[in-house]
Amino acid sequence: LAYSLAADGTDPARAERLLKEALAMGRRTADPEEIASTRVVRGTLRLGAGAYQEAVAEFAAAFDAIESLRDRQPDEMVRARVFSPWVFAYQRLAGALLESGQPAPAALAFEVVERMRARVLLESLDMARATARLAPEVPARRQRAAALEGITRVHRLLVDPALPEAKREQTLAELERLELAESTAREDMARADPSFAALRR
Repeated sequence: LAYSLAADGTDPARAERLLKEALAMGRRTADPEEIASTRVVRGTLRLGAGAYQEAVAEFAAAFDAIESLRDRQPDEMVRARVFSPWVFAYQRLAGALLESGQPAPAALAFEVVERMRARVLLESLDMARATARLAPEVPARRQRAAALEGITRVHRLLVDPALPEAKREQTLAELERLELAESTAREDMARADPSFAALRR
């Protein structure tokens, strides 16, 4: 609705208001998918208006949310399926930047394509179940698995609209702690094994 209202010029102010509400809801429920989709719509609208710098900022935030969503999936096959529907967002930004005809946006477009290609490679490795075989057998691996289970559990709580606000704030704080633990464990795994670190890069 927001996209159509803005794209055809019917009510751009209402469209922007709806998008802000959607983004706030995504943050309130810590939902990377909602954040990513809202950012992609906002970025697309900025591209249509020729505001490339703002569009790049919106898409970059969307890519961070997409990749965060992927990284938090404990199962390889699930991770592989999470990324595929989002390839279009990378292609949309890269295509628009290339069509601008300007050197700086064109160079940035190639960076976007390389970022997409890296994620497609990770997806292929996940589909082949190769990522787990490359992960080092260190305590950090078990710590990361526990953190991912906790993140999944917390997300189930956050999507409940009846969750009291005080409890929601506590749950968001718990999610932040778990995300930090997952990220720290992943970094420890990379330090423990150069080949795994190379894969992550």
